[in-house]
Amino acid sequence: MTVVVVAAVLATSPGSLLLPGASAAVQTTVKNVQQQQQQQQLRVKPQPSSSVASSGLPVPDLLESPDAKYDPKPKDIDAAALRLRLKDHFDGRFMSIGQPKEAILYPNGTAEYPVRYNNNLSPSRRNVPGRSKWNLGSLQLPDGSRVRTRLSRKVRKKLEKFLWLYTQCPVIYRWKDLGSRYWPRWIKQGRCHANQSCSFPPGMTCRASEEREVVILRWHCQYWDPPRFCKWIPLHYPIVRQCTCGCSATKSIN
Repeated sequence: MTVVVVAAVLATSPGSLLLPGASAAVQTTVKNVQQQQQQQQLRVKPQPSSSVASSGLPVPDLLESPDAKYDPKPKDIDAAALRLRLKDHFDGRFMSIGQPKEAILYPNGTAEYPVRYNNNLSPSRRNVPGRSKWNLGSLQLPDGSRVRTRLSRKVRKKLEKFLWLYTQCPVIYRWKDLGSRYWPRWIKQGRCHANQSCSFPPGMTCRASEEREVVILRWHCQYWDPPRFCKWIPLHYPIVRQCTCGCSATKSIN
């Protein structure tokens, strides 16, 4: 899926809108429209209103010029001023100005399970696909007959916990450096583990069922050649918050 960044402030050439010989009224109207556009915000598509399961999260790298002339200058990266600009939108759980310690200790990310009890993974009767069909007291043979099993309570609990873990869909969180054209530049992305089935018997896979948006700042120039009228503008960035086990026919997040 191609991710598109929709910019309210378009990088158009001056002559494309302000035509020579146009009346003063037309020139004023065009300028007013441009000013209104500049007040709008960037939003990474697909938006949350679309199907979360097929939204293509986490957001892949955006294709843009690596030329340093498009980067903000050191004087433009005033952490105190930018933090004030974000106000309550700054969420330290999902964004960081510098490289987080967690990104160094766990470069491949960490898994967050939906159910915890006293800091230990705890089986739950909810959201466990096929749990009603579990019968650890007997084993069904290919001919349809059943053989009673002799499992101790302790072994049965361990087996049930294993099956519960097998059917869970944790969110895999990993810190990503978006680069100097974003502030804060470090974002905690979430994804669903879809490399194997999450149901018993197999057939279902993990997919995103809930997401949230965080607001960061994006360095944007109204004109790019050469860069002019550059400033920080808000960008809505979607992040996966919950994964659930669902039919594999629905596109899952890798």
